[in-house]
This record gives sequence, C-alpha cells and structure tokens, in this order.
Amino acid sequence: MLLDFLLGFRLVFNACWIVVVTFFYATFVTVTFPAQLLLRSGPWFARSWATMLCKGCGILVEVHGLEHFPTSQPLVVMTNHRSYADVISLLMIVPHYVHFIAKKELIYIPIFGLGMVSAGTILIDRGNSRKAKASLAKAASNIREGRTVLIFPEGTRSKDARTLGRYKKGGFHLARSAGVPILPGVVTKSESIMSIRQYIFRPGTVRIDFGEPIPTDNEIPMDELVETVRNRHQSMLDTIEKEA
Repeated sequence: MLLDFLLGFRLVFNACWIVVVTFFYATFVTVTFPAQLLLRSGPWFARSWATMLCKGCGILVEVHGLEHFPTSQPLVVMTNHRSYADVISLLMIVPHYVHFIAKKELIYIPIFGLGMVSAGTILIDRGNSRKAKASLAKAASNIREGRTVLIFPEGTRSKDARTLGRYKKGGFHLARSAGVPILPGVVTKSESIMSIRQYIFRPGTVRIDFGEPIPTDNEIPMDELVETVRNRHQSMLDTIEKEA
C-alpha cells in the first residue's frame, strides 16, 4: 500500500517535472531563437534539456563502449528503439552533440518546430522524392562537415522489446553518401522507464552499449550492409541478455 502510494506520488512528480522543464526550455528557445541559430547552441540546449529530465525523473544511464567513438571523425549512430526514454538517454550520454533526422512536417508544430530547427535537426521532405533526395544530399554534406547523426533504423518504437523491427535503408544510404562509418548501439531496459503505451517516465536504469564502427564502403552491397548492422545489433542484445 505504501509502496503504491510512493510510486503514484513519484509519477505525479515526474509528470509535473516533464511539463515544467520542457515549458522552460521551449520558452527559452522561442525567445532566443535567432541567437541560437547564430551561435549554433541548439544541440547544447537539447542535451541540457535531456539531462534535466533524466536527473529529475530518477533515470540513470549505464553506458558501455564509449571508447568506440572516434575523437574527431563524424559518423552515423544507429540504435534500436524501444521507448521515448531512448531519446533523452542518448542525448545525454553520446560524447558528440547528436542531430536527429525528422520529417519536415514536424517543424510546423508550435514551439516544438523551433526547438528542432535550433537543435540542428536534419529535415526530410518525404512527400516529394526530388526534395527528399536533395535533403539527404545536404544532410550528407553536413555530416562530412562534422555533424554526428543519430538514427533509429527501425523507424519507430518496437512493440516487442526483444525483437528488432524491419530496418529502413534511408540512414544507410545517408552514411554511405557521407562516407562515414556506422556506429552500432543497443538500448535495453528503457521500456521499463516508459513503455509504448505510457507517457510518463518512471524512475529506473537504462543501459546503452556501443560496438565497433562498421565501414560503409561502396564495395559492400546495400542489403548486406543493412543485414550486417542488424546482425550486430542482435548479437549485442543476445550478449546482454545472457549476462543478465
């Protein structure tokens, strides 16, 4: 009874914390939007927002394999996707400031759209194939200039935490076009923080593991590259499950 009361109180606190922190950062981004574009400080604020949410909601992140991140080379980070908790956990711990890829329509959401633009989100017009290709070409150029991009190749959250969904090829074409390696990562335990049917973070621990970078040479057929990354993800997940 007492434990149920304390958990309920914690969830109410977390819900309030999410609203207050997000409102504060959203307001700040809106007011300082021109300055953030000029100073390119959006990714720093995105990490700060994610860190505040994790700390306040009692989310701990256990990280393994950060040594696989190159010190200066840009890359494409690909991980599985189990929960919205994946996003804030990765934003907080990835050594490089990361940028997401999102559909262009999202920038029209009030305040949220400004935050995406200031954070350097790479926007893709999926409704127009010619514009989509142009957007990907620009994204590849941005990566070569030093941006690290985070992609969930499944495209959406997995309904079954133990099963990887079908991988979409867009991120793989992007990595190959940019001429950068793919760094595989797997997120586990995040579904216990926020499942696919929940909208409030629960306190707990998220585990994130990174593996060695995978080259994206043109000599490797695209289907083989996709399968290589997917197999690496599955192998990492199997290893973690055996350790548990």
